[in-house]
Amino acid sequence: MAEVDLGKLAEQKSTDPKVQEFAAMMVKDHSAANEKLESLASSNRIPLPDTLDASHEETKTRLEALSGDGFNKSYIETQLKAHEKTVDLLEKEISSGQDADAKAFAQSVLPTVKHHLEAARTLASEAGVKNASR
Repeated sequence: MAEVDLGKLAEQKSTDPKVQEFAAMMVKDHSAANEKLESLASSNRIPLPDTLDASHEETKTRLEALSGDGFNKSYIETQLKAHEKTVDLLEKEISSGQDADAKAFAQSVLPTVKHHLEAARTLASEAGVKNASR
């Protein structure tokens, strides 16, 4: 949900076509993944949040206050960190998860998340963002 919200924000605020393109990919791909996750959660009667948690809300507020190059770099940096964390979580679920449906979901979205991470690393490298490669 945060990737979609932050992607929409970046589509609006960024003036860099590469950042806007990346943000559009985040909105499209994460919306599709969210639909899969919502279906999985619904079939297992697991409630999902309908608002951002405090950490993601704080990130969004911080990004809303930025503009120009500062916005682009901060947005890219948040995407690097988020996608690194998500790859780790998905790989952990695939290797040691107990729920077959959750493991299947993780396996289905991991390639896309890895693609996003590589795209974020490329953007970060081009923008001079620290820690562009892990």
